[in-house]
Formats: sequence, C-alpha cells, structure tokens
Amino acid sequence: MTPLAARLQSLHRGLAALDVPAFSLASLTGAVKALGDCAAGEPPPASDRLERLRAKIHLQIIIANVPLKLGASEWLDAPWLALEHWGDGILCEHAHFRDGLLLAAKSSSHIGKRCIHVFLRDYDPNSPQNAAALGGVIRETLSADHLPLAGWNERNRKFHIFDANGGPDAVIVGLLSMNSAKPLTECLSDAGLVGHFGGGGFSFGMLLAWCGRAHSRPWEKQEVIWNWMQQCSGAVAGNVFRIVECLLDPWRTDDPASEWRTPLLAWLQMHHGDPREAVSGVWPQVNGELRAVAVRWLTLQTIEGFFEVLDDYALRRGDDTMHRQWPYRKAFWLAYYHRGVVLDAKAAVGRDMEECLGWQILQSRFGNRIARLEEFEMRQSALLLKLRGVVVFEGTHNTSCRLWDDTSPNAPELRKTRFRRSDIIANPRTDLRIDPFSVETGISHMGSENGTWQRKLRDFLRRKIGVSIPDTELMP
Repeated sequence: MTPLAARLQSLHRGLAALDVPAFSLASLTGAVKALGDCAAGEPPPASDRLERLRAKIHLQIIIANVPLKLGASEWLDAPWLALEHWGDGILCEHAHFRDGLLLAAKSSSHIGKRCIHVFLRDYDPNSPQNAAALGGVIRETLSADHLPLAGWNERNRKFHIFDANGGPDAVIVGLLSMNSAKPLTECLSDAGLVGHFGGGGFSFGMLLAWCGRAHSRPWEKQEVIWNWMQQCSGAVAGNVFRIVECLLDPWRTDDPASEWRTPLLAWLQMHHGDPREAVSGVWPQVNGELRAVAVRWLTLQTIEGFFEVLDDYALRRGDDTMHRQWPYRKAFWLAYYHRGVVLDAKAAVGRDMEECLGWQILQSRFGNRIARLEEFEMRQSALLLKLRGVVVFEGTHNTSCRLWDDTSPNAPELRKTRFRRSDIIANPRTDLRIDPFSVETGISHMGSENGTWQRKLRDFLRRKIGVSIPDTELMP
C-alpha cells in the first residue's frame, strides 16, 4: 500500500468514527488523482515579483551575456517566464537561462513541476518550436528520477509529451491506439491532462491534432469537439478558425462520404453560419482554400438534395416520366461538379412541389439555397447552377436547359429568392445558343438514353469553359 493510500484509509476510518457520512475510498482516491501531481491550480507569483525577476534576468543574460545567477526563491519563479518572448526568441532558448533552469530543476522537483505546468499551460500550437527548449529541460529533469515526477516520467515514455518528435500529435496517436470505449476527452487523464492542464495550450494543440486526424475515423459526435473546446476555452479564444481549418484540410481535393460530410457540415453551419455569406466571425479568418472546401460541400448538398426532393415529389405524384428523366441530368451535372467547375447551386421550386412537400420541409432541406419559381407551369421546378464562366437553368417537365455567360446582366442571380418566367425565358431571348444549327436558344433533353443532348451540351461547355468530360462519366 502506498503512503498516500495508507493516509487516505486512516482519514476514512477517522471520519467514520466521527459519524460523518461515509464515502468510498476508491472515489476519494480517484478525486485526488484527478487533481494531478503537478500543482495544476498553482497561480503564478505576483506581477511585481515577476517584473523584478525579469529585470534581473534581462540585465544578466541579455545585456551582460553572463551565466545566470539567481537565488533559490527566484529559481522557483523562473519557470513562469520560460516561454515568454524575449527579443527574437523565447527566454528558454537563451543558453544561460536554459542551463541554469536545468540545474535548478534537477535539484528541485518543485521547479521541475512548474516547468511542466508552464509547458502544458502556455504551449502554442501555432508555434510548437517555441516549446522545444523547455521540453528539453523537462526531459533531462525527468531523467534525474525525482520520485514526485515519476508519474510524468512514465507518461512521457508512453505518450512522448515533451519529446522533440512528440507533442500533441504524438499524444493523440497514443490515446487513439488505446481503443478506449470512453470519449477521448475522458481519456486525457491518462496523459496527465486534467484540471488546468486539460485546458491549456497543449490540450488545445491535441484538439487540433485530433481534428486533423478525424477524417480517418468514423464520424464521432460533434460533442467531442464542443466539449473539448469548452474545456480549453482560454486557449481556444481567437483560434476557433484553426479547428475549422484542421477539420477541412484533408479534403482540399476530395469529398468525404456523406456519412462523414453531412454531420460535419451541419455542425459547422450551426456554430459558424454559411461560409458563402459570412462577413464576420470565424469564416473570414479561415484560409480561403479551406473555406472553399465548405462552400463546395454546400453546393454538393444542394445539388444532391434537389435530386432527392425530385424523387420524393415524383413518387408522391406518381410521375414516372420524371423518374426516368432525372437520373441522366443528375449524372451529367455531378460529373461537372466532380471536375471542380460548379461553384454554387440553388433550388427553385414550383407551386405544386411546395404544396406537395411543404415550404418548411423544403427550407429545412436547402436553407438559404431555395427560391420560388413563378409564372411557370405549377409542376415545374428548376436547379440553378453557377459554373466557372456560365450560369445554368435546368428545369423539370420538358423545360429546356438554358445557359448564360456569368458576366451577362441577363443571367439569373443566384442570390434571388424568386425567379419568374420572364427572368428566364425573355423575349427576345437572352440565353446562349448551344446548338449552332438551331434557331432556338438552350437545349432540350432529347435522346437521354443515347447521350444525344449530353454530348451536344458537353461539346458546348468544352468550347465555353475549357473542360471536357468523357461520355462514360456523363451517363448514370
């Protein structure tokens, strides 16, 4: 039995003799363990005391460039300054300070504990190299086999917390390899990240590392991210965009399966809004290329959603013709989406679809990417697409597909909430002539099964936007 366990057992017996309500020894031991063994709640010294220490250190190693000489109490305070910026670097990168701190930490486990505290609290995921020197001090201190630091020595052997080739990503790899059934945030105690440590910069770095690896695992409930953000809210403040970037970074060129993409996209929209229209908050801070990933997913969501709604509508109305027509159009436009040339999409629903499915259901499906189609036959609806260089109106029930140059003042503006027939089929016609041998603009969907209209429209788009797609990719 360890000395701590013996003392706890004695305390338990003493309280029982005083007729105090009983508690389990296991629960008390767990509570003590959760406090950590590194003075996690210890506050830094008073600011005036630290300021005097700064001045003394500055005089010796910055101005005089001599080995640092501090008193015992000053070395106890020195770790609190280790990761502060001094000139062009971090104080702990100065050889005189680093060597002095190492000697002090090897002689006093309390100084070693404070070094660990500062490392985990003030670790900067944006500049992990800044913690390298202090990590080296901690590793050498742990090698001195101080009994009070034995727990951290074991954790570092297991998770490489302070190693030069370790850090937050290494800890995440170690925790994930344990295949624990517990939520990851409940596994942080295995790495000693409890209390204040669970809310410091190192913990935030682990959250970023987890987000960067989340794509390789089945989607875990977004509460994992949210709870972790709450846990290290101080470090997260002003850096939420980094979380978004790490979640999106693996998908610069490919799209995840809908089982992964849909809940992540819903979570991003719920907390940060629509990336296409945000002028404040997180989205303007996100790297433009990564923000475009979320926009791409929203566009795909609108396109896929439109075809799903059409299927539902056709089923309810018993419209077999629509069931036969739209798989060909879906395959065609998704082929262009997967080539990266579809920039935006909007669903325009007719009166009958609205009455059949309900506006609230449709709006919950499309969000702000829904509009009403007016002055058309009541059964007709349409998918509007903005391609790179071209705007497309793809209507149902024998409506021709129509295209405009995206710079044309007559092109439908996808921000609109209503599209009237006179906006689309103007007199005189304003849309492009696709078939050079026809007097009509647009293109009808004749010969879907043979790829007739698909090849004509593909050849037109090849000339117009410089993208050509093989016949095999245009068909369902």
